[in-house]
Amino acid sequence: MTGFTLLIGEEDYIHTSVMIPLILKQNEYYLLFERRNGAISQGYEICFPGGKIDPGSGESSLDAAIRETSEEIGIDRGIVTPVHHLGVLVTNRNMTVDCHVCRLDITGVEECIPNPAEVESLFIIPL
Repeated sequence: MTGFTLLIGEEDYIHTSVMIPLILKQNEYYLLFERRNGAISQGYEICFPGGKIDPGSGESSLDAAIRETSEEIGIDRGIVTPVHHLGVLVTNRNMTVDCHVCRLDITGVEECIPNPAEVESLFIIPL
């Protein structure tokens, strides 16, 4: 796990990673959010793209955030530029959430192809 050196009971936690996607549109930065499909866990929630870090695969939390974002919003990994690792949130639900700020080389959600099984809609809000 990246982001911290010791978490007692770490093996009992579900490790996840999210991307906080930045989009530059007309010289202004925007945050990209998704609304989750209502048929899945935590349905209709507003969130950043992300999900579980594949245990045993050796993938980093950044790799997981990029993989999950690519799968959820239908973008090519090549348009993602990591900007900053914010750190790890330890929740009261036995989860860790590794948070990565990344820039997407797109100008709006119309360039995305959201996965309807996971994402109901995408929207951006000016930073």
